Amino acid sequence: MDLPSDLKHLFLAWLEEERVKAEKFSTHLASVYSRGVDNIRASQTVFQHPKQLGSVQGVGPKTVALISARLSKYCDENGYKTVEESVKASEDKARDAAGNEEEAENPTNSKKRKPRKSDGNAMKKKTKKQYVPAKRSGGYAILITLHSFDRRRSGMTKSEIISEAAQFCESSFDPNPATGQFYSAWQSMKTLLNKELVVSNGRPARFSLTEEGSQIAETLCLEDTPKRLLKDVAPPFPILQELEVPDRPFTVWNSGDFSVVLLLDNREIKSKDNRGFFGNTLQRMGVTNETRALSIGDAVWIAKHNETGKEAILDFILERKRLDDLLMSIRDGRFLEQKSRLSRTGIDHVYYLIEEQSSRDVSFMGDSLQTAISATITNSKFHVKRTADAEETAHFLRDLTGLIVEYYKDKSLAVMQLQNLNSQSEYARRLEFHRSRLAEDTKCAHSFETLQVILSKSDMATVGEMFIRMLMAIKGVSLDKAVVIQRRYGTPLKLVDEYERYTGDGRKMLLDEFKGEVGNKKIGPVLSDKIWQVWGGV
Repeated sequence: MDLPSDLKHLFLAWLEEERVKAEKFSTHLASVYSRGVDNIRASQTVFQHPKQLGSVQGVGPKTVALISARLSKYCDENGYKTVEESVKASEDKARDAAGNEEEAENPTNSKKRKPRKSDGNAMKKKTKKQYVPAKRSGGYAILITLHSFDRRRSGMTKSEIISEAAQFCESSFDPNPATGQFYSAWQSMKTLLNKELVVSNGRPARFSLTEEGSQIAETLCLEDTPKRLLKDVAPPFPILQELEVPDRPFTVWNSGDFSVVLLLDNREIKSKDNRGFFGNTLQRMGVTNETRALSIGDAVWIAKHNETGKEAILDFILERKRLDDLLMSIRDGRFLEQKSRLSRTGIDHVYYLIEEQSSRDVSFMGDSLQTAISATITNSKFHVKRTADAEETAHFLRDLTGLIVEYYKDKSLAVMQLQNLNSQSEYARRLEFHRSRLAEDTKCAHSFETLQVILSKSDMATVGEMFIRMLMAIKGVSLDKAVVIQRRYGTPLKLVDEYERYTGDGRKMLLDEFKGEVGNKKIGPVLSDKIWQVWGGV
């Protein structure tokens, strides 16, 4: 009796059984089997032989051998022909039929047929050589790091891998174009992904070993100097105390394990001629600070772990606006968009600092300014601070830093490392869920890398958010108008399709569509024509 034509359902059932068994003694093996189940289920391949599983990402030779053994046992117990027997019978039948046909056509050549491969004269198959990275290469360092530091097999981010892998590699993980060094050891990650020794999941990307990658990494560890690995890789007491519940996506830093540092955006300057004013002034005041490119905000406060140097963003962020810039952002709609982005950070304490020194006459927008400030305090629940000039702003940053240091003096931190995020709003929701379950003396902190990726202007934006930004690039389209258009049409493609279907004058389509809107949401004939010029001719 022959087996079914597609064995996928059997392979999935057996691998799921193995996953359940593995959970009792090896969380890593269980996660490998779990990935295998997901990838096999998603595959469109018709599986007729266990060897086909080798083409599925995350399924290694050991898993293939395991499924092969289960299939042989299944055939014996249920009276099925094994896959090999079925294939051999089909090949022999086809070969004999071809041979008989050849003999019938040319009997004299029947004795000259080449011997079958099954007669023992078959050529040996060329075995595929296993890829093993060279010692102290980038690939070697990455495999060693993932095997040694990713103990929960939940994956590591790029920055986490680089911070630990540098000690195992002779090349730098950071390219330096200034010295002509364009290669970085991190480029080896592409090879490891292509060889299916490492898999990447989620956003921000987290990298973990496959079954085959884990085997190679284990071999590399055993071949290396045991004493060095014991000393450098596997300290007897982990520096970071991780909570015992594996499903909780955060790590706890105890009070006293970290220092508070003020981080300034490198675009935050007093003037073109005095770019380092804030950093230098605060340093003279005794405030520890660093300057970097921030994805949002002009100043944030981070916790830096005293032992590992790892960083987490604390629950305080500050946005600084000069008065003239604030007024312009109110006029062009940037003000509401910036407030929205600050709200989506999930950070509890947001400071909106308005620096009033300005050479421009801004009296013509006094009412708009007061309305914007009132809405910021009332609706957004931001802390609004007004200063006279950059010097007063620096003093305020000094005082606020002192208060923040005091606030965290006796508190522990739960550093969030949320994975598989699809949008900024999802990040804020999941963050609030975990924050509500923390102890009173434990405060939420944000993984620096995760927050930078999530809150960058485009990396995690939805199609709707990107559509709004595209519309606002047209002069005259404020945030209110862009939101109205996006809610009506959803995506750029639907707007283009609507223009194509519209039987009247396309220049007036939006004018007619939104004629019932009032105030800032109303679209006039000139703006309707402008939008048509951009989107109507696509």
